[in-house]
Amino acid sequence: MPASSHETHAGALLWATSASSDSRQLIEAVARDFGLQARFCNRSDVVDLAKTGQWELLGVELDAPLGESLALLRELRRRCPHLTLVVACADSSVPTIRAVLEAGARDFLSLPLEAPEVHKVFIKATQASLKRDRSNAAVGEIITIHGVRGGLGATTLAVNLAVRLA
Repeated sequence: MPASSHETHAGALLWATSASSDSRQLIEAVARDFGLQARFCNRSDVVDLAKTGQWELLGVELDAPLGESLALLRELRRRCPHLTLVVACADSSVPTIRAVLEAGARDFLSLPLEAPEVHKVFIKATQASLKRDRSNAAVGEIITIHGVRGGLGATTLAVNLAVRLA
């Protein structure tokens, strides 16, 4: 049975798949390896669930006509730009991969899924998430000194402040 949670969980994974998918056990196992809380849903429910904001990583298996699938990916990217979106599809032709990436996916997996490839994608996704979190963190403070007109001593004040802070 998959791990499922309705709570906000750092490192939560939502995977949208069809009921007949064979990849569920593999995704659960890899998610566990990465300490991710995994939840599965149907493609029809993925947009509503993704909007809740509790997911860091979103996987979508495509098996419908590509046009409908690309529209779904664009909608997900528009509504949830913070999510790392991974797509799995049986058609791994260059035009399909290009279209999926242009629609907003960060990475592409070929179906049927293979554990080493899924691990590689999850490593890249979690590393990208860490970099994004670090870049959003404040790394310093900006102090601005502005003189309204010349001769008020703003430059002297700025230099003396810089010396004291250094």
